[in-house]
Amino acid sequence: MTTQNLFHELFQQSCLQGPSSARRLTMAMPEQSYWQILPGENARVQETELFELLPNDQGLLFDPWPQATAHPDRVGQELWCWGMLAGIPTGFCLRFLGIGRWRRYPAAHCTPPERVYQWQRRGHLRAPAGAGMSGELQRRGARALRMQILDLGAGGLRASVPMPRDYPLTVQENLPELCFSLAGRQHRVAARICHLGGPRRSADGIVQEIGVAFLAPPAALQEYLIQLGLRYNREALRRTSLA
Repeated sequence: MTTQNLFHELFQQSCLQGPSSARRLTMAMPEQSYWQILPGENARVQETELFELLPNDQGLLFDPWPQATAHPDRVGQELWCWGMLAGIPTGFCLRFLGIGRWRRYPAAHCTPPERVYQWQRRGHLRAPAGAGMSGELQRRGARALRMQILDLGAGGLRASVPMPRDYPLTVQENLPELCFSLAGRQHRVAARICHLGGPRRSADGIVQEIGVAFLAPPAALQEYLIQLGLRYNREALRRTSLA
């Protein structure tokens, strides 16, 4: 799915979240470092890093995108921000408050989200992967790629992979095997690429974010991931109610 199609599918009334869900998703924003942002209807989509979710509803601090730096006086401008939370496309409507500071760096200061949207396409909850959880992605006629797993559920997972040297990854590409370790066991599952993010620079070089759907995963693995997703989401709801 293209960025334009995702934008139009996500920011519609049917995906609008209620107050309790909106607060829970807002509190979860720091789980995802990089976000797509559209600063105005005639602007270009930019990628930005979320620096901090400020306490007491003071808003959010982002790495300034070019328009924010060039036009710091556009206070009150509506912004559309979206990314993946627990593997699910999630969007936020914010307003620009100006350029502030984060530690020693300039930061784009935005309001707390005024509206929150989530596109619930899947039937299974996701949970963040453990720190450093990695695996290997096998491709047909190409070298295997190491993957850094970001989150996973009974239906699939989201991962960061290096740019392939053989031929580009594509949506709907069938992967003969994903290999990863979970709960002390090694798992091998066929999968299909469903989502493909644009390349970005990281500490490990140029990487791409992918979302994959498992093809006929073992029942034991599915059951474990269902319970993992339920436990994580119950805990997230409890943290939100205590905040």
